[in-house]
Amino acid sequence: MVVTTAASAVFALRYDSQAIAVLGLLGAYITPVSLSTGEDHPWILFSYTFLVNLGGLAAARYRRWKIAEWVAFAATVILYLGWASAWLKIDNRPVATVFLIAFYAQFASAQTRAVWWVAQLLGAAGAVIWEEYQPGLIIGFAIALGGLAVAEFRQWREAPPWTLLCYWVGYGLVSNSKPLDKPVEQIVLLLSLGFILFFAWSPWWTVIRKRALRQTDLTVLVGNAALYFGAAYTLLEPGYRAYMGLFAVVMGAVHLGLARALWRPELDDEKSSWPALLAVAVTLAFLTLAMPIQFTGFRITIAWALEGAALAWVASRFQSLRLAIAAGVVLLLAFSRLYSADAWLYRSGTQFAAIANLRFLTFAVTAASFFLAAKFFQQRAAAGAAYVTGHFVFLSVLVLEVIGWAERTITTGDLLSVETTSVSILLALYAIMLIAIGVATRTAFNRVLGVGLIGFVIAKLYLADFWILGRGFKIAAALGLGVLLLLTSFLYSRFRDRIERLLKDDPAA
Repeated sequence: MVVTTAASAVFALRYDSQAIAVLGLLGAYITPVSLSTGEDHPWILFSYTFLVNLGGLAAARYRRWKIAEWVAFAATVILYLGWASAWLKIDNRPVATVFLIAFYAQFASAQTRAVWWVAQLLGAAGAVIWEEYQPGLIIGFAIALGGLAVAEFRQWREAPPWTLLCYWVGYGLVSNSKPLDKPVEQIVLLLSLGFILFFAWSPWWTVIRKRALRQTDLTVLVGNAALYFGAAYTLLEPGYRAYMGLFAVVMGAVHLGLARALWRPELDDEKSSWPALLAVAVTLAFLTLAMPIQFTGFRITIAWALEGAALAWVASRFQSLRLAIAAGVVLLLAFSRLYSADAWLYRSGTQFAAIANLRFLTFAVTAASFFLAAKFFQQRAAAGAAYVTGHFVFLSVLVLEVIGWAERTITTGDLLSVETTSVSILLALYAIMLIAIGVATRTAFNRVLGVGLIGFVIAKLYLADFWILGRGFKIAAALGLGVLLLLTSFLYSRFRDRIERLLKDDPAA
């Protein structure tokens, strides 16, 4: 059989015949099966297979016979799996590990990309040959290191993210097939080594090797952070729940340091800033995630609102539309939680004091954050939306305070009438305040908001309030509205030119 295999190799090279090479390889791989005595000799079997692989891969590289690589790879997988299904026991796990890594190293050098893809996946999945987590994760780390070495020397764009995916597929197979036989701290430590390996890829590629990060490399930056945090959180949360928010903050700080390392101000093109901005975005994502993990209640909304304002400031400094969008998303999270949870903490006005309560503080901080974001946003539409939302949030909490005051004060059946009238008066006063701010700052936007709010008060009075108020409140409301409309019409006819100028910005403002 050896002579036949050797003769096939000689004839294949002599006549440049890929068919003869394939036939010779098939004969070589069939040899140990045909000569098997039913005894277990893995060192001999796999050493022989390793030598045949060397010949087949050398011929494939020399003659560019890609089919020879596939034949060698498929035969090696079949022999390995066939042996493992029958002979893989505790005593055989070391030899299985040695040749798993050896065969992976062989086919990592293959010229065919698809061969390496499958070899990377099977090598990472080989971590399941051990019953314990520790050796399995060490195997996964070794295979991942090999995958990044391929990415460095071959410079295949898809190699880094595929290596990352295979690493976590291997961990998933290990975690699903084996109980937690080790302290979770050891498992997290081994996963941390894998995280550091992929985390170091970005600075290695850019800072040390002086290359531009590709989109696939950016995928590794984000995917590595997300997958590691998810796995570590799942392992640590039952025993370290009080520190998981801090863990998210540490992850954010680590990626903020990465952003600083990737920042290259000497380059003027926009693409050069993407890696640093993406690392900043990952940092902000972890900080946003840390709020609900570590805190409860209103503190989540306050933290999100302040983070959104800070992110808007960063966006203005970097002049980055993407960061501005991220700021809008975070502020939207704060706004959603404000009205889905925080607004309903108190069921009645007797449960909180006027102004000096946590709900008012939360709404006020959120409104201030929207005002700050409006100041920092460079897009007029975004700034206007943030400014209007800030007024809406602050006016909402004032309405809640007025309703709470009425519930604490009125004990008779006129509670609904008092609440409705008080809210209308509050809205009218707030509208006057907006108009006054617009006059003082010479900005038409505030004046238009005030006039629009007055229109809303009038519509509210006739479309809603008038039908639920008591008789005395109806008469007072109708008289007050009539006087207001008469006064408005007189002032408009008397000072029409000045009023129309109020609807326009002062150029000097």
